[in-house]
Amino acid sequence: MPYLTVPDRVKLSLTSKDNKLEVDNRWDSLTAFKPKNLAELNFLLIKITNQSQMRELDLSSLGSKLTDLEMFYVAKKCHNLTSLNLSNCINITDPGLLAILATNTGITHLDLDACLRITDVSLIGGAIFNSGITKLNLSYAAGISDKGLRAIAATNNEITDLTLLNCGKITDDGVAAIATANPGIKK
Repeated sequence: MPYLTVPDRVKLSLTSKDNKLEVDNRWDSLTAFKPKNLAELNFLLIKITNQSQMRELDLSSLGSKLTDLEMFYVAKKCHNLTSLNLSNCINITDPGLLAILATNTGITHLDLDACLRITDVSLIGGAIFNSGITKLNLSYAAGISDKGLRAIAATNNEITDLTLLNCGKITDDGVAAIATANPGIKK
């Protein structure tokens, strides 16, 4: 899905009519967004309403700049997410992620690669809200263990794509639990 650049989005949001600037409501129809920096994310969060049709949100480019504060704002404004990429967002924690998972129960793709401060708490809570995850990346998520995988396995049997690279707290038992519950896993 193509992403709009900030100049394109500004052109969408401001129109001139009788020498007056009017803000249109097309921001809510935007379905995919990948900000290049925190200012772009904040700009979007100001523009969209609670009726946003945002489906895909890729925040991976924000890395260490993304915090739980922005996650809470995303949770407040975006309720229709199906894909959330937080890879390399090392400063988000369980409360921030859980806020999004609780308000977006249709997430099917979740990328938590290198989310160092995310723990089993997010997987246990997230499993309650999102039982339809098909693609899950937990690589380098140092706070995830067998306990989190068992929570996912208990509520989700739709995972087809699972990535668990360099997960030091995950053992063969955790992998077996999620593989048994999700026989369609390819990797």
